[in-house]
Amino acid sequence: MYYKITIYNYIDKVGDKLKNNKGFTLIELIATITILSIIMLIAVPNVISIVNKNKNQTYINDARKMVALARYKFELDASIMKPQGSDCVVMELEALDRTELNKGPENGVYDLNRSFVVIKYDSTNQLYDYMVQIVEKYDKGQKGVLLTNYSELVKVNAKNDYVKSEGFLDADSSIDYGCESANIYPKDDD
Repeated sequence: MYYKITIYNYIDKVGDKLKNNKGFTLIELIATITILSIIMLIAVPNVISIVNKNKNQTYINDARKMVALARYKFELDASIMKPQGSDCVVMELEALDRTELNKGPENGVYDLNRSFVVIKYDSTNQLYDYMVQIVEKYDKGQKGVLLTNYSELVKVNAKNDYVKSEGFLDADSSIDYGCESANIYPKDDD
C-alpha cells in the first residue's frame, strides 16, 4: 500500500507542474525568433543569388540555341547569300524556329527584331564567325545578352560578363558590329 501511495503522490506532483506550465516563456520566444531571423538573413540573399545566376545562365543557353538555329538555317538554306569580305548576314530571331525560345527567364518575350545572329566570314581562319544578341522584354524593362561572339558564350563566367539590362543594338546597326553591309533575314520563307 505504501508503494501505491508514493506513485500516486509522484503523479500528482508531476500533474501539478504540467498544469502550471501553459506555454513558452518570453525569453524562449525571443531566442527562437532571433535564431530564425539570423538563418533567414543568411539564407534569403543566397537563394536570390542562385535564382539570378540561373536566370543569367538561361540567357546564355538561349543565345547558344539561337546561334545553333542560325547556323543550321545558314548552312541548309541555299537562298541565304554567304558573306564575303567585310559583309555580314544578320538573322533576326523572327527568321528562326522559335519553338524553344518563346519565353525568357523573366517570363517576358524575346524581341524578334533586336534578337539576332550576325554571321561574318573570317578569312584568316577560313571559317564563319557567329555573334549573337538576345533581348527579352518584360514588365520591368529588358535584359539579355549583348552582341557577343559565340566563342565567348562557352566560357565559364559568361553568365556574369555578358548578361546586361542595357546597351542593346538594333539588327540594322551593321556599323556597330563591323560590317560594311549586311543582308538581314527578317522572315522565315517556309
